[in-house]
Parts: sequence; structure tokens; C-alpha cells
Amino acid sequence: MPEHKGPFGWSPEEFKKARRWAKNQPHPRFPDHPRMSLWDYVSNNWIDSEYKLHEINKRRVDKFNKKGKKKTTFNITKEDIYGDLFK
Repeated sequence: MPEHKGPFGWSPEEFKKARRWAKNQPHPRFPDHPRMSLWDYVSNNWIDSEYKLHEINKRRVDKFNKKGKKKTTFNITKEDIYGDLFK
């Protein structure tokens, strides 16, 4: 999978990319656990996909900022999320 820069988008394809990326990241509460991942942390039947993507993107941006890159803020509005539904 090519390196994806920035947060993941809100399309089904981007959600699949985010899920694959999250499955290869350590669990926030149990980083040394060999079988638990970030996806295990956000994946819950009571949590919708919007929240899952938000949590994954939050961890992703934090990871980029820790690598010494310039701190970037991403403002995602409801229009960005739901804009395509009403066209």
C-alpha cells in the first residue's frame, strides 16, 4: 500500500485504507500487546464509522507530528462529510 499523507477521507475506499492502516498500529492503552491494534480500540458495534475515522485520523495526525514534521491542523466540516450526499 503506498504511503498515504494526511488524514483519511470519508469515502468507502478511504475507510478500507484507514482500517488496514489501523490494524497495523499499536493499541493506545496496551501498546506492547502483540494481538491488539488501534482497530481493536476503535472497532465497536456501538460506534459508527464516522467516529472510527475520526479516532484513526486523530492518531494518524499525532503520529505525523511526532516524526518531527510540521504540525498540521485539519478542519473537517459536516459539509466535507455529507456534501456528496446532497448533490
